[in-house]
Amino acid sequence: MSEISSPGLTIEAQALTDRGRSRAHNEDSILSYVPRGAEEDALFVVCDGVGGSASGEVASQLATTRVQQTYYAAHPDQLPAERLRQAIQDANQAVYRVNTLHHSSRAMYTTVVAAAIKGGRLYVAHAGDSRAYLLRGETIRQLTEDHNVAAELVHSGVLTPEEAARSPRRNWLTRSLGQESNIPVDLSEHAVEAGDTLVLCSDGLTRYVTYFFFNETTNTETQVAVQRLIDLANQRGGQDNISAIVVRLLSPDAQAQTTASARPPEEATARITGGSTSPQLVSARPGRLGRVIISALVTMILVGLILLALYLVYWRIET
Repeated sequence: MSEISSPGLTIEAQALTDRGRSRAHNEDSILSYVPRGAEEDALFVVCDGVGGSASGEVASQLATTRVQQTYYAAHPDQLPAERLRQAIQDANQAVYRVNTLHHSSRAMYTTVVAAAIKGGRLYVAHAGDSRAYLLRGETIRQLTEDHNVAAELVHSGVLTPEEAARSPRRNWLTRSLGQESNIPVDLSEHAVEAGDTLVLCSDGLTRYVTYFFFNETTNTETQVAVQRLIDLANQRGGQDNISAIVVRLLSPDAQAQTTASARPPEEATARITGGSTSPQLVSARPGRLGRVIISALVTMILVGLILLALYLVYWRIET
């Protein structure tokens, strides 16, 4: 787990990627960079490579590395949103150059979602269908919009969001790194506060894990939360590579209360390599309702076992 003290906030982050249950290798690449002090921005990246024969893995690793290099090479006075846009454009050109060298026989592409945190502001940039979510209290907000054919059909009224989540056309990307020499990059800026949780992930997670299960990440340590999300996606099928980064924002006082039981923070880079189609605001209350129902069922089973035991005791006495 990585930690950084930002003005008024402490940032905890945990990143994890998994091959899944069906793929021969992992074409995802993720980056969680937490600097030692508050002078630099924290940076988080998820890339989901496409291409097969390991070329998708090359694309995602190349893009992740280039985003990090370009972002921190920029002048510190440059706005974080512009730094993110330039970093993704540079990553796109790097992947595109490789494709032009090998032509279409070994074409490779990758999605990207990147987030930078500076002070009390969150900056998100993306291309493709890897997503970013912001959890606050009992609401979960999707900060990105999928760039695929299914999403376009939702916008045009041909498909409902529920139909798009099941449609094979959700795999047909309309935007990714490496397709063209220049691509548009979606950018957004958000105010963040203590208690917020940010989740970045590939579609290998979101095709199996619904909004309501994301609520679990607000109630556990980041290391436990990210492992739960990966495990759940594998349990529900795991047909794709699965990647997630869980970032929690805490007040310095709240962080100090947990320091005694937490592991020593890492000081540098932690790099690991290997739905709905539009932003929504939803309540996470159904997750709590599910837990209440499960608890009630467990109680009923225990009561049934006790009654059965009493009946057996009475039967032995009578016989």
